[in-house]
Amino acid sequence: MDCEMINFYKILILLTSLFVNIGFAQQNKVLIINTDSSLPRYRQMAAEFSTVLKKEHYKLVELNMAEFNNTDTESHLEKLIQVEEPSAIYCIGSRAYLLAKERTKEIPLFFSAAINWQRLGANDKTYGVTNELSPEQELMILRDIFPNIQKIGLFYSNEVNQEYVEAIKQKTSTFNMQLIAQEIGANTSKEEIKTALDELLGKVDLFWMISDPVAFNSKDTIEQILRATKQQKKPVYAYSNIYIKYGAVLAVSADDAVIGRQVANMILMLLENKNLTTHIQRPLGSEISLNLCIVEQLGMTLNKYALDSVNTIVNCNDK
Repeated sequence: MDCEMINFYKILILLTSLFVNIGFAQQNKVLIINTDSSLPRYRQMAAEFSTVLKKEHYKLVELNMAEFNNTDTESHLEKLIQVEEPSAIYCIGSRAYLLAKERTKEIPLFFSAAINWQRLGANDKTYGVTNELSPEQELMILRDIFPNIQKIGLFYSNEVNQEYVEAIKQKTSTFNMQLIAQEIGANTSKEEIKTALDELLGKVDLFWMISDPVAFNSKDTIEQILRATKQQKKPVYAYSNIYIKYGAVLAVSADDAVIGRQVANMILMLLENKNLTTHIQRPLGSEISLNLCIVEQLGMTLNKYALDSVNTIVNCNDK
């Protein structure tokens, strides 16, 4: 090969390297499948996720399942995957993950806002952030704010939260607490719930309302529980700050904005070949709301030094 040809190939290799370095390489694409983007928490997760990846010049494609019926959603997703060839898929909500899982085997799937993720059928290409804080985090917050709470009661469904409740039981002794958990099924009647609730509330210092769409499958059930706890003067610890205005004394929930950013950073690490040792992570941020009016009404012992960790405090004169 003569010198001119060798020099030509050297220049060609150099130019190719320059083009790759200045962005001519194929752009990473991420497909967002949102179970329902009209839901505020789902919308916030998607927005924060998108902000992080857009800064890194990733291309984002979004599918909102709420805009289609089931058959159209399936066919539209299949076309998106075929045309866009995403490097990763972010599923917001359990339905989004289950839809994606059935239609791709090789693309890494990331999830958030999925209740009881253990039963989604995760595999070695599944990554995500859980819907709940760890039991240890939850109990630590509760113990820190209310040091005198000893016995905790809760309702749960076996099909949704068996693993989570078992994990709570394992941790309560660490905090000198006791958990009394009552299983509730989808077909449990109002009378049966009333009987179980009356019995449970007589044994505990506080009722913990965990996220469980089977045990708390209707507005009536939730209202029944809140009425009973109020009548028996038992405080309620809830999984969402929406229950503060309905009489819960404390609510701790994962920070949805932080979850969106957390999933985005997990994808960046995976696609940039960095060490992502943990497939499933707990939320890094939390939102703590405290109802001081209920604290006063029930005469609860409050650790005032813990108030600095509370994000929102509601007083009796607040509307």
